[in-house]
Amino acid sequence: MARVAPSIPRSVEREILTIEEAADWLRTKPKTLQNYIYEKRFTASDGLRNIGNRKVVHFPTLQARVIAGTLMTASR
Repeated sequence: MARVAPSIPRSVEREILTIEEAADWLRTKPKTLQNYIYEKRFTASDGLRNIGNRKVVHFPTLQARVIAGTLMTASR
């Protein structure tokens, strides 16, 4: 059975999310998402972006990957 993508939260009115907001949308803890980033399991192809020294998530990319079922499937 395919996973149904969560709906867009009302608080998401912009394209860039913090790690905390992205983790909330993915229904996981921020520390878990940070670990995936550190382990290079969550990458730019999943929507991860660097702005200055901060890591943020491009929401349209993240949403498209979840809907397609390809989140964190990029080859290393």
